[in-house]
Amino acid sequence: MDGPTKTKQGMSVWSIRGKQIRKALTPVSSLVVVAVLAAGLVAGCLAWWSLHTGVEGVTDPNTAAQLSADAIKTGLATVAGVGAAFALVLTARRQWLQERAQSHQEDVAKLNEFDARERRITDLYSKAAEQLGSERAPVRLAAIYALERLADGNPEHRQTIVNVICAYLRMPYQLPDDDLEEAGFSSYGNATEELQVRTAAQRVLEAHLCVAVDENIAYNRTVLRGKPWPDLHLDLSGATLVNLNMDGLRVKSANFEGTEFFGLTCYLTNSEFKRLVYFRDAQFHGTGFFHHSTFGEGVSFQDATFHEGNFGYVKFQQIAVFNGATFGHSNFTGAEFQASAGFDKVKFTEFAEFNSAKFMSWLSFDDAQLASGADFSHCHFATRATFDGTFFGGASYFDSISQDCRAMHENPMPPGFWAVNLSGATARTGQDTSWPVGWGEKPSGRTGLSLLVQQEG
Repeated sequence: MDGPTKTKQGMSVWSIRGKQIRKALTPVSSLVVVAVLAAGLVAGCLAWWSLHTGVEGVTDPNTAAQLSADAIKTGLATVAGVGAAFALVLTARRQWLQERAQSHQEDVAKLNEFDARERRITDLYSKAAEQLGSERAPVRLAAIYALERLADGNPEHRQTIVNVICAYLRMPYQLPDDDLEEAGFSSYGNATEELQVRTAAQRVLEAHLCVAVDENIAYNRTVLRGKPWPDLHLDLSGATLVNLNMDGLRVKSANFEGTEFFGLTCYLTNSEFKRLVYFRDAQFHGTGFFHHSTFGEGVSFQDATFHEGNFGYVKFQQIAVFNGATFGHSNFTGAEFQASAGFDKVKFTEFAEFNSAKFMSWLSFDDAQLASGADFSHCHFATRATFDGTFFGGASYFDSISQDCRAMHENPMPPGFWAVNLSGATARTGQDTSWPVGWGEKPSGRTGLSLLVQQEG
C-alpha cells in the first residue's frame, strides 16, 4: 500500500496497486454552523415580525396578547424547524460518511486479499519452477502436478503455466535406448525416469487442452479429462514428444516447428487450430494422425518427415504448405483444401492416397517424387493443378476426377483446357495407370521412362 496524498479539496486518497480510494471528506466548518444558526434566527425573527405587525391594529387587549403569543410561537417554531433541518442534514451526512468509510474498508480488504492471493500464487509458482530443476524425478513430477493445480484454480495464469510446461518439454532429451543402456545404469535409469516426467507433462496438456471427440482414440488415452483451459497458445517447437495423444486439441495457435514425435502413434485428430500452425522440419518417427482436424488460418509442414501421415478428411481453410516434406505411406482421402496447396518437391516413398480430395484453389505438385504412384481418383480440381517435373514411379489413377474451372474461365471451358496440367511430368513405363482426360504417355528417349503429354483431339 502506498502512502496517502491530498487532493485539491483536501480529501485523503490512498493508492493501493494503482487503485485510488477516497477515505473521507473534510469536516464541516464551524463558520457553516454559525451561519446556519444565524440564518435560523433571522428566519424566526422575520416570522415573528411579520405576525407582530398585525397586532398593532388590534384594540382588544386579550386578542392582541393572543396574537403576540402566536407570533412568538411561530418565530420560535421557525428557528426550531431550521435547526431540525440542519441537524437532519448533518445526520444524513454522517451516515453517508460512515457508509463511505465502510466501503473504503471493504475495498482495502479486497485488495489485501488480492495481494495475499497473488503472493501465494507467486510463491507456489516459484517453488514449482524451482522443483522442475531438481535432479530427482519424483520432485519434478510433483512440480508438474503442482503447476496443474495452480492453473486449474487461476485462469489468468494458465497461459504462463502452459508456457512453463512447454518449455520443459523443449529441453534437450535423449530417449532411453540400447546405447544408453550399454553406457551404464545411471544414464539409462535417468533417461527412463525423465521419460515418466515428460509423459506426465504431456498428459497434463492433453487433459486440459483437448475435448473428447473420438471414443476409440479416447479409449487409448491414459489420462482423464480435466478442467478445460481454452484459447491458449501452444509452443512445443523443438520438443521431444513420445506417443502424443491430443485428439480433440483446441488452441488458438500452435508451434511444432522442429518437434520430434516418437512412438508408434501421434494423435492430433479432430483438432481445431484457429490461427497459423507450424510443423516445419518436424519429424514423425511413427504415424502422425490428423484426420478430421481443421486448420483455420493455414498450416506449414514444409520439410517435415513422416514415417506415415494420415490427413483423411482434414479441412485446410487457408493455405497449406507441404513443400519439401517426405512421406512414407500417406493418406489424404477426402481432404478439403479451400485455399492454395503446395506439394512442391515432396517425396512420397510409398503409395500416396488422395482419393476424393477437394482442391478448391491452386494446387502445385511441381518436382514431386511419387515413387510408388498415387491415387487421385474422384478428386475435385476447382482451378489449376500443376505437376511440372513430377515423377510417377508406380501405378497412378485419375479416374472420375472433376475439373470445374469456373474460378478461372467461364463455362464451357476453352477447347483443350484442363485444370490438371501434367506438362513436364514423367512416369515409369508399363505401369497400371489412368491419366486425366486429354493426357497420355510418349517415349522420353530414356529407358523405362515416359513423358506425359497432352493428346490431340
